[in-house]
Amino acid sequence: MKSVMLNATVALVAGPMAMMASAMAQQPVKVGQAEIIRNEVLNVGEAQLIPINIGDVVVRDEVVRTSADSDARIGLLDDTKLTLGPVSTLKIDRAVYSGETSYKQITIRLTTGAFRFITGDSDKKSYKIETPFASIGIRGTILDIKVTANQTLVSLQDGKASVCAGTQCTQLLKRGETANVLRENGVTQITRELTPSWTFASVCAANSALCAPLPVANVLKKASLPVPVLPGNKPAKIGKITRFCPNGQPTVNGQCGPTQTARDSSLSLLNDPARDSTLPLLNGPLSPSTPSPLGGTDLPQVNPPGGRLSIPTLRR
Repeated sequence: MKSVMLNATVALVAGPMAMMASAMAQQPVKVGQAEIIRNEVLNVGEAQLIPINIGDVVVRDEVVRTSADSDARIGLLDDTKLTLGPVSTLKIDRAVYSGETSYKQITIRLTTGAFRFITGDSDKKSYKIETPFASIGIRGTILDIKVTANQTLVSLQDGKASVCAGTQCTQLLKRGETANVLRENGVTQITRELTPSWTFASVCAANSALCAPLPVANVLKKASLPVPVLPGNKPAKIGKITRFCPNGQPTVNGQCGPTQTARDSSLSLLNDPARDSTLPLLNGPLSPSTPSPLGGTDLPQVNPPGGRLSIPTLRR
C-alpha cells in the first residue's frame, strides 16, 4: 500500500516537471534580431509567412527569405552580421552557446541568393556555413557568398576561409581570392580564382546601408592604411585650417583687422619717426670726421647738429 502511494506521489511530482522541461525544450532560442529591413522580408513558417520588421527577434531554426527588390541584415548575439540580398533564403540551423554573447557552434544554411557574412566575437572556428553542395569553414572576418542552382561563389574580403565540396577543398588566404564550386552533370568541381567575378558590393548599390559600417575600416586603421569610401558613405571632412594674426588673434575672412596688425600695443609701428628718439634718422645729416690719436680718422659722429659726412683723405 505504501509503495503504491509513493509511486503516486512521485508521478504527481514528476508530471509537472516533465511538462516544464518539455515546454523549455520547445521554447524558441533567440539568436539575434533584424537590423535592416527593406521592403518584404519574411519568416517562412510551416503554416504561414510572417513579415519581419526592424527589431524583430530571430530564433534558431527560423527561415528568413527576402522577396524581389528586398534585402535585410541580421545581427546575431555575438555581433555577427548576416546580410541578405534580394531573393535570398537562409536558416540558422544550429546554435550552441558558450556564453551569453558567444557561440560554441553555429551553423548557417544558405539555400539561394546573395549574402555577406561578417564574423562576430565568437571563436572563428565556431562558424560553419552550408550551401546545397559546398561547406565553408570560417577563419576570418568577411565573406561574400552567392548561391544559385548549380554554383556557389565564395569571395574573400578579409581574413581566411576553407571551402570544400565533397573531398575537394581549397583555401582562401588573400583578399579577392574566390572559390568557384560548380556542379554540372552530377559532378561537382571546385576551383580557386585569384580575382573575384562577383562581390556583394553589387547588391549594396541598391541599398548602401547593407555595406556600411564594416569592421574592415578598423583593420585598415590599425594598419595605417586609407579607409575606402563605400557606396553611400561620405568621406570624412578635413578640419578647417585657422590662420592667426601677429597679435595671436584668428583672422577674419582671411585678413587681420586694425586691432590685429600689431603684436604688442606698447611697441610703436615701424614707420613711426618717434619710435626711438635715441636712434639717428637714416636721412639725417652727419658730421665730418675728427682726427684720430693714431693718425687715422675716427668714424663719423652720428646725428651732429649740422653738416654733412666728409670723406677722409689718405695721408702720405
